[in-house]
Amino acid sequence: MTKKLLTKKEYAEMLEEKTSETVKNNNGFLNWAEIWDKYEEQASFKWGGWHFGKEHLTLDLLGTPHGAYTHEDPFYQIDLEISSSAEMLDWIFQINGKNSDAYGFTVCQDLINAFEEIFRPQKNCCSMGINKKFDGSKIAKEYRNLLMNQKLELGERI
Repeated sequence: MTKKLLTKKEYAEMLEEKTSETVKNNNGFLNWAEIWDKYEEQASFKWGGWHFGKEHLTLDLLGTPHGAYTHEDPFYQIDLEISSSAEMLDWIFQINGKNSDAYGFTVCQDLINAFEEIFRPQKNCCSMGINKKFDGSKIAKEYRNLLMNQKLELGERI
């Protein structure tokens, strides 16, 4: 059975509709198995100015207040071969410390959103608050495969 691929907005609207149906039916429970069997939320390849670089497994900052850049010459680039939560946190603080006029006001939040979607940190990078080692390259490759399976254009051109 092929799942119906929905954009994030469509997926959220579908869940809202299913939730209101559940409330109307007064049973109080969503049938998540039915939802997961029939629908899939489309993965993202960009978060604000950050774009997934499929060739080298990077996050590339291509969109800034000062112009558009390419994957070959990004404004800023993060290698996704991260192997610890501390490394991920270091990137967040590095970007947070940058000049928002040059990078954009939401650049740090967009980076956090990208890390969340690609790495699923609470599932893959820590457990019960304990830092655990993980293979960022492997996780990034799995995410690239998900994007490719969904036949998305990965924004290699802007």
